[in-house]
Amino acid sequence: EDLKHALEIDEMPDEENYETLAGFMMYQLRKIPRPADSVEFSGFKFEVVDVDHYKIDQLLVTRILEKLEDQSLIEN
Repeated sequence: EDLKHALEIDEMPDEENYETLAGFMMYQLRKIPRPADSVEFSGFKFEVVDVDHYKIDQLLVTRILEKLEDQSLIEN
């Protein structure tokens, strides 16, 4: 709930299947996460930075610019 509030996301996909952000990553990746694995959702990129014994230790969340915004920046 804190993550959804902070990122202004109404609902995470299949959120009944996990309780943590690490759980979200494992559910979306369908494997044990490794550094540099990433998932894009709702305008954000969630990237695994560090893993410690099969557990996500650090995760980077980055806002992704919309493709239309990218194109308008290039055209201008």
